[in-house]
Amino acid sequence: MKILLATLSSLMLLLTPSLGCAGGHEGKPPSFETLDTNGDGMISKDEAKGKLADHFDKLDKDGDGYLKPEDMPKPPKMEMEMDY
Repeated sequence: MKILLATLSSLMLLLTPSLGCAGGHEGKPPSFETLDTNGDGMISKDEAKGKLADHFDKLDKDGDGYLKPEDMPKPPKMEMEMDY
C-alpha cells in the first residue's frame, strides 16, 4: 500500500508541471474538465497530452482506454511548517 501511495504521489509530482503548461494556473494543474476536451466525462488517449499521455496506461485503472476522475491521482497534501 505504501508503494502504491508513493507511486501515485510521484506520478502527481511528475504530471503537475507538465499539466500546468496545458492551461492550468501557475503551479496548479488544469482541472479534469479542462483536459476532457470533448466533455464526455472521460479523458481518452487522444485528449491526453505530455506526461499525462506518457503515464496514461498506468493511470487507466480498469484498462478501458479512458481516464475518469477516480483514475486521476490526488495531489499530495502539503504540510505547512510553522516556526513560532
